[in-house]
Amino acid sequence: MPATALAPEAVVGRRITYTHPITGVALDGSILLIEEGTLIRFRLDGHRMRITAQASSEYVKYLPQVTAIPPMPVGRFHPIPDELAGVYAMVPVANVGDLLLLTDDVEAAGAAVQAYYTANSWDPTTADLSTLVQRWVAFEWPEDTSVLNWSWSYPADDDHDGALQVYVLPAPSSEE
Repeated sequence: MPATALAPEAVVGRRITYTHPITGVALDGSILLIEEGTLIRFRLDGHRMRITAQASSEYVKYLPQVTAIPPMPVGRFHPIPDELAGVYAMVPVANVGDLLLLTDDVEAAGAAVQAYYTANSWDPTTADLSTLVQRWVAFEWPEDTSVLNWSWSYPADDDHDGALQVYVLPAPSSEE
């Protein structure tokens, strides 16, 4: 595949390390596509989310290997913020009806709820932080080719097969 003008090493199949601009976590992946000569699309190992960045981005480090694109992952996974509702007060958050706060720190979970409510123009004083409960949650991709569809469940056992310890803010019960 042709390389871009700005980054000749940006070719389909090139292995990369992407440093997430919010969390600072470095994750490996593969370039899937070159767009408009200066944009790259890549998928991180073990994730389905496709990320687009400038080929010359400071967050992308090109590795020497060029390989076949790995198949779509299935099964349990640990989500990155881009696969969720976002990061609030430095805590990744998933809104699945309940709010899943990917932290094992109750104070950080409370701050994330407040930031999430504020960012969504909801009154943060309406969040009942006394209902926060710590749970083990498993995230899982189905056995199909859907790009972003994932499910979650509360496993019965602590740290069961790749589950994450999180805080959950239950959805408010609807009053009839």
